[in-house]
Amino acid sequence: MITPIDLQVNMNQMSEVGRAEQLRNAAVGARQNFLDDEASRLTNLKKERLEESQKAEHTSVNDSLSDEKGKKEEKRREFSRERDETRSKYQTNVLQDDKLGREIDIFK
Repeated sequence: MITPIDLQVNMNQMSEVGRAEQLRNAAVGARQNFLDDEASRLTNLKKERLEESQKAEHTSVNDSLSDEKGKKEEKRREFSRERDETRSKYQTNVLQDDKLGREIDIFK
């Protein structure tokens, strides 16, 4: 049985119950917003790390390619230097003929 005093107490507490329910709903919304922000932050962090690793990989590939290019360039210079030395040795015996070619070696 409900007595009039209990009804009066219940009616007086309705505003407090409403406030508590409103705060609970607001907290749920705020928590959802926080989780959404956290998820977007983690997604951006993963993208940044992926981009950084790709940049680092690209840089390391470029470094290794530049090292290989440097080695090839050094070999090319050494070869051309040796070729120039051998040409200078035989320079006195080199003739030129338009029909036969540019360099004709004649050894006596």
